[in-house]
Amino acid sequence: MPEIAQENKNSEPTISDVLERIDNGFKGVDKQFEEILEAVNDGFTATEQRFDSKFGSLEQKFNSLEQKVDSGFGSVNARLDLIEIDLKNIKERLTKLEKRTIEDVDAVARDLMVFKKKINELEKEINILKLRSATV
Repeated sequence: MPEIAQENKNSEPTISDVLERIDNGFKGVDKQFEEILEAVNDGFTATEQRFDSKFGSLEQKFNSLEQKVDSGFGSVNARLDLIEIDLKNIKERLTKLEKRTIEDVDAVARDLMVFKKKINELEKEINILKLRSATV
């Protein structure tokens, strides 16, 4: 075969020569493609590392904020519980006061009716006494 390759240098290239040149050309393109791919991968790796460092920092800040919000809501919930207890106590006292007020008003109304009845009886007795004294 080496003899044919030398003979072909003086004459037109054979198919195997053309194929070998094409194969060598693809090997060069493959090498360039691998270099480009490696550079792109390095760029992505660097970008990913920067993103991870920034995202990690943001994640920590978010977690800290979330803890503060949770803590704040816990405090608010505790205060609301106390307010709810106070409100319940106030409602109970108000219910008792309303009941007592109704009882007191009813008692005063009964007393008024009794006093009115006594006044009417006294007025009748006064009128009777006036009539008797006028006839005497």
